[in-house]
Amino acid sequence: MDLPLHRIRDGQPIHFSSCGEPSPTGEVLPASFLQGEVMNQAAQVKPFRGIPCLQDEAVEGLLNQRGEILDCVSKALGLFEQAEKMAGTLSIRFPFIRRTWDGSSFYELESFIREIDSECWRLLMDWSGLKAFMGISARKLWDDELNKKEVRELTLDSIETVFRERYAYRLDLFEQGVKELFCAISWDRKSDLPQQLGKKYIQSGLFNDYGSVQGWSSARLDELIRIFLVLDDKPESFHEHVIHAVLCDAYQKGEDVKNDYVQVRLYQNGNGHVTFLRPDLVAEMNMLITRQYPNALPPK
Repeated sequence: MDLPLHRIRDGQPIHFSSCGEPSPTGEVLPASFLQGEVMNQAAQVKPFRGIPCLQDEAVEGLLNQRGEILDCVSKALGLFEQAEKMAGTLSIRFPFIRRTWDGSSFYELESFIREIDSECWRLLMDWSGLKAFMGISARKLWDDELNKKEVRELTLDSIETVFRERYAYRLDLFEQGVKELFCAISWDRKSDLPQQLGKKYIQSGLFNDYGSVQGWSSARLDELIRIFLVLDDKPESFHEHVIHAVLCDAYQKGEDVKNDYVQVRLYQNGNGHVTFLRPDLVAEMNMLITRQYPNALPPK
């Protein structure tokens, strides 16, 4: 079964172009390493305040629409308060809609601002394509902040601050994700050092005893494919958990899972034997981990 390599979101594919620029830590990355930019359909599209991963017109449009939404919310809240007062003068019990499940008031505009701003930050990150450079931990930290509504108020300045910093350190984020993946799939516990990848590895626990895909294990395959896509300079709009349904279908049919980068043979014990189909990209991954761990062990 062929595994989807990428998807296009909202008609805007992500373009990864070659570079050999210094990272924020001062180290020069391999020439084949990649920086991410939203591919502009026309070269004249203006980046947002010089940040290549966001478009100026899209950001300003989002902020304008956010303002209109909050204006509508403010008016609606005023009408609810007016209705409740009218009901009170008649001793009519007003419907119990004053508070949400967590105890916050529906009548607090600040609650709506945090909710709407969280979703706007999520949308901006999707537009930027920077999630493709973020490992599991970095993505979880970002998502947790959004889900808890622990976000900055959405303004032109706050957008510039957040995305200028994340764009500048995208390559460091990427290398951290590579390290996390090695720690999960190719780490020697005795020496506490990464083991360079060879021709294949065994991904344990892809399925439980009931034949259901286990998310923690399939997420490692997702990460592997994400890293290969970035290193291979492929247009992709990153989607987490894309492999979950593919694995489930392949397991039921007794088929292998295969794309341009890996072939996964599934076994009844729930494990998957992952064979690498692009040794050049494996070599780049090994080079990246060796940069962080010069004493990394050779492949088995």
